[in-house]
Amino acid sequence: MSRATQNQMRLAIRKLMSQKKLNDITVNDIVAEADINRKTFYYHYHSIFDLLAEIVKDDIEKIIGSEPISPKNWQRIALKILAYIRKNSRFFRAIQSSRYHAEFNSFIMGLFREKVDIFSELAVQIYEKEHSRHLQLTSQQMAYISRYYTAATYGMVQQWIASGMTESEEEFIHLLSLLNKDHMYQTMELMDSYNRSQNQNS
Repeated sequence: MSRATQNQMRLAIRKLMSQKKLNDITVNDIVAEADINRKTFYYHYHSIFDLLAEIVKDDIEKIIGSEPISPKNWQRIALKILAYIRKNSRFFRAIQSSRYHAEFNSFIMGLFREKVDIFSELAVQIYEKEHSRHLQLTSQQMAYISRYYTAATYGMVQQWIASGMTESEEEFIHLLSLLNKDHMYQTMELMDSYNRSQNQNS
């Protein structure tokens, strides 16, 4: 994709979202504002939602960078993501109040899940290294752990946004840290103990 064309469409939809409700914005509006044709838009995107999703995904990836989110750095990266959400709160609220909200929530959940999957794997590696102990966890158990923390974390972020982001980013991260403190490791230990007992009894 041409970077210039990409930026034109991103700027166009952001400008339009400051002028009218997202539900009222059409592809014709975007191409007119970006000074491109419909064929160019549909060459790059299937829908307006695809454009919105790409904006958010690219922005988040830039914030995270090449460093995977792990138990050792998650608070620092999460602070940056929350600051990004606050700075773009009108943008996110516009999406949440539009017909795209269900599709957008599903998309964001997918992004969260990708990051939490990696986080969980790194958490296992860190635990095993620090405790010199191999955790016997099944792939299904790891999937449950990842899905649980994806839903819990995203649910809290949604509540933070819906409540007007009254807590600062630092306060929100502190609360999240208290709720999750060592909880994942404790869950992994319990699953590991259960699996070992089952293996002994079989």
